[in-house]
Order: sequence, then structure tokens, then C-alpha cells
Amino acid sequence: ARGLDIANCRVLDVCCGTGLVGQELAARGFKQITGIDFSESMLEMAADKKVYTELQNFDINNHADLPK
Repeated sequence: ARGLDIANCRVLDVCCGTGLVGQELAARGFKQITGIDFSESMLEMAADKKVYTELQNFDINNHADLPK
């Protein structure tokens, strides 16, 4: 997107799973990617991609506690 500062844009990858979307975002230049998922095993696989600045275990059904 024109005018978007990709390197400094903060992205929240909801239900990040194994980290495939995070990997694609990083390949496109995004640097500040937070991933959330309910599954600890999926978060472990996402961490292996080494593209997330933060990963959190989170149930999206409890949206009141959504990371800010």
C-alpha cells in the first residue's frame, strides 16, 4: 500500500497457527508481527519460523482480553 511504513507497522496475526501468514508478512517486509493462537503446539511451530516479535496463547472467543 502506498504510504504505508511497512517496517514500522504493527501487525496482529490472529489464529496464527503454524506461522505461514507471519512468514509471508515478513517476506514482504513487515517487522513487528504479533501472533496469537489457542494451541500451544501451533505457537511452538510459529516460533520456529522466527518472524514474530511476540507470540501469545489466546482464545479469540474471549475477545475482551485481546492484546493491545
